[in-house]
Amino acid sequence: MYETHRYRHTVGVSAVRDLFGTMNHEGANKGILVTTSSFRPDAYDFIRGKPVELIDGGGLLY
Repeated sequence: MYETHRYRHTVGVSAVRDLFGTMNHEGANKGILVTTSSFRPDAYDFIRGKPVELIDGGGLLY
């Protein structure tokens, strides 16, 4: 399961929690959240140990 967002601000933990909740509800075994912006540290803290990948604007270039 994946989501993409074009935020002008950094993405916090709430967007990641929303994705993770949807993953659990739909039975997805992995989630990817992509943004043209960047992620706040709390987003990275939340995904630790979870099957979620965060890709930010810098990661889109490679």
